[in-house]
Amino acid sequence: MKLHESIKYLLDKKNVPLTFDEIAKEINEENLYIREDFKKLTGSQIRLRVLRYSELFHNINGYVILTSNLKWSNLLFSYWDLSNNLKGLYNISDLEFIIAALFYYKRLSDLKNIDKISGNEFLYRFNNDVHYNFNYYQSNESRHLDSKIFEDLRGLLEINSLSKIDKLLKPLSEFNTRDFKDEEFGKAFEYILEINNGESLKTRLIRTPRPIIELMSKILDPKKGRLYDPVCGTGGFLTEAFRISKEIEIYGSEINYRIAQISFMNQIMNGDLSSSINAENCFEQLHNDRKYDYIIGDLPMEGISVNDFIEFLHLIDYNFPKRAKSFGAFILFSISKLSEKGKAVFTVSESFLFKTGVDEQIRNILIKNDFIEAVISLPNGALKPYTNGKASILVLNKSKTLNQKGKIKFINLPENTNYVGIDVNEILEFYFEEFINNPFVQVVQIDHLLELNNLSPAKYTNELIEVRKLLLSGNAMYLHDLMILISGTAPIDKEDVNKSDGIPFVKIENLERNILDVYLSKVNIKDYIESDNPKYEKYIIEKECLIIAKIGDNIKPTYFKPTKGFERIILHSNVIALFPRSNNKISLEFLYYQFYSDFLINQIEKKLSKSIMPFLTIPSIKELIIPILDLVSQNNFIEFHKANSIAAERARVDERFKKIGYIEDAQERELNIVRTLTHQLRHNLTSIATIVDKANRIVSKNNLSEFTQYHKNDPILIPKKGFEVPENMYLGEILEISLKKAQTLNSILLDVEKAINLDLQYSRIDFKNLLNEIKNDYRNENFSIEIVGDEIMIELSKTHIEDLINTLILNAKEHSFKKPSNNKISFNVTTDINRAIVTFDYKCNGLPLTITEKEYKSILTKSRDSNGTGIGGYYINKIVEAHKGSLKVDENFKKGVHIIIELPLKHTENE
Repeated sequence: MKLHESIKYLLDKKNVPLTFDEIAKEINEENLYIREDFKKLTGSQIRLRVLRYSELFHNINGYVILTSNLKWSNLLFSYWDLSNNLKGLYNISDLEFIIAALFYYKRLSDLKNIDKISGNEFLYRFNNDVHYNFNYYQSNESRHLDSKIFEDLRGLLEINSLSKIDKLLKPLSEFNTRDFKDEEFGKAFEYILEINNGESLKTRLIRTPRPIIELMSKILDPKKGRLYDPVCGTGGFLTEAFRISKEIEIYGSEINYRIAQISFMNQIMNGDLSSSINAENCFEQLHNDRKYDYIIGDLPMEGISVNDFIEFLHLIDYNFPKRAKSFGAFILFSISKLSEKGKAVFTVSESFLFKTGVDEQIRNILIKNDFIEAVISLPNGALKPYTNGKASILVLNKSKTLNQKGKIKFINLPENTNYVGIDVNEILEFYFEEFINNPFVQVVQIDHLLELNNLSPAKYTNELIEVRKLLLSGNAMYLHDLMILISGTAPIDKEDVNKSDGIPFVKIENLERNILDVYLSKVNIKDYIESDNPKYEKYIIEKECLIIAKIGDNIKPTYFKPTKGFERIILHSNVIALFPRSNNKISLEFLYYQFYSDFLINQIEKKLSKSIMPFLTIPSIKELIIPILDLVSQNNFIEFHKANSIAAERARVDERFKKIGYIEDAQERELNIVRTLTHQLRHNLTSIATIVDKANRIVSKNNLSEFTQYHKNDPILIPKKGFEVPENMYLGEILEISLKKAQTLNSILLDVEKAINLDLQYSRIDFKNLLNEIKNDYRNENFSIEIVGDEIMIELSKTHIEDLINTLILNAKEHSFKKPSNNKISFNVTTDINRAIVTFDYKCNGLPLTITEKEYKSILTKSRDSNGTGIGGYYINKIVEAHKGSLKVDENFKKGVHIIIELPLKHTENE
């Protein structure tokens, strides 16, 4: 099945809306679709395929249904008709509430078999037929929300006449919710909220994206006890928690009364009749002693004003500045409400992880008390469309395992410029795995965190941890300890700039891009500032320095060395100058080449802001860590980089020549000669072989085979001292030998031509099945062939791989097997999914090779006991190399021949 067919099959089978990651997980588990690279499907791939096949699938904020599903299509049609009828009559906030309340009412009506919804009867039933349904709710805390829902709805609808209400509500009366089971309608109700939510940017129903709800809920993994969302909104986290476990008590606070009502309805529609949703500021919970085993929330990206909650901060005995915004109050409040073994999961703005001030104090509290279990840095766009801000997930845990204590797990998800969604299943694997072998995951000791007091996962990659070790050992220093950093002038007045005379004004575009172009060139500078303008006197630079760009993904390091006619410059505000401090630990030239080293490039990449236009801040530049070497080592480093730069530039030039057809490679020229000679010689040898074969048939037909050059009594055949008796072979023998030699030479040239002119045609092949097919061709031989290992599909050139396998088998038969029996060949096929390769291990128990791996791969080289052409090994290796694979000969194998061949699972040019 194709991927979209697999999605359709699964949705038909499940008959409920599924998230992208739920679909990916089900398809992976049921093997409904196998990727060509054998990797697992991701939710983002499902999302892209759903978007591509809009005629098959509906997608609302991560829920997917089939367009052909009548039950769900009727729901959509009813929603759109109802929404269109009500639009223009109400503002967006009232409209959202009315639609949610009407579907809520409709469900309750259908469950009581009240079929008629119209005019006066409809309004009357709010207080008679439906309202009593709530009497059996276990929770009393939410009763005030319940009692006001229909009263508020009635008040909003009564502005219309009864006849108009009839018309407005007609779509709802034609839709029957009894088609949905309880759990199904819970998803249907959330689906309605999602559609409602997606219609307008003015909505107040700021719902967390479905993949984030799914991810955070599975990280929290509630089982038994109390669960609380202090900023529950429409209740997405609460309904997801209820789906995970029916044995938890659910509580939620929502400061907006109308949204709290919708959250309450959402819980009821999902079957949770005992939840407690309160329209309140969550900090009012400070006045009760209730503790929670689980707390979860999508905290507002802007944080809250600390000044608003000074009373709370005094309650928990912490002093913070009175004027600041922070997530700290939410987080400390949540810790105070967690039970002794409680766990909490929140979204926070990325800036909370590294900002100074209040946020820094809060982080220090969390780190020192070992409350943090994990920090997950989400990619840009993870919370779209509600915010473009970069966010992270903070996991707090008061009952960390012994293995987790004193440590924090950092998960730094890779950025993708074409963001298509997070892969929930992959992140969960990162979070739950105990043995870390992953470039995106680091576990860091708290002792290492206290000095930095920074929770940004980007700070704790393998590379940066090693960099910090270098710093602590004294073999490196921060850039600001080595250099004085001076930023360019503020924007220059246009009237002060001219194009011909004055002090050169250096902008980012004037800096050099190429490592070989070390020095700033006056030729590239187009703008000048008058020399006698006092406004810019303090910005004039007259000393040697390095100049770098603050904006862009290339900092373009450039050396300014004052020379005659080019003594002074003024920098633009987006350019920074670096001047050596008096300690003079490193030279500017050494620092210049350091900026081109992987060591510094990796640091810079981590510090670049992930915005449309990447940029570096002055503080982040100051924190670059520079290795310290003695002057001799610095000079060696400089010379090494100069040589490397020149070699790299020459390689780039050669590559350009090749692209335009100019090939200097002597080996390539020699191969062209061999191609030409091979073609001509094969043609002539084929003709000779044909003529000899014809002569042989004539001789045989006329009984001339016994004729010889000399008569048997010819004196020339009498042995004489000092003379060699000439050969006197039969004519038949001569022709037979000639034919064999012509055929042998022709065979050699054919092998050479095949090895040089490989024309690979790729297709997907069942590799083990191919081996078995070839095995059947040798079933009557005096040797056996054993095939074991993995079943695998691989992309390769079938004819060439068949030729390779046949060559291995025939080489064993003709040159290695000397015994009449017990001869054996084996192929063992194994797959390495992580490396995306297949290995087939070839062994035969004949005579061992008497040549090295290098000789085996060389042309016209063969073992001592072989009577072959010496082309076979060369030809086999050429096929392997053409497939971007590798061949290894086990030179120490003494019981026969052992060759290991690795091939990629997929031909990269076909991707």
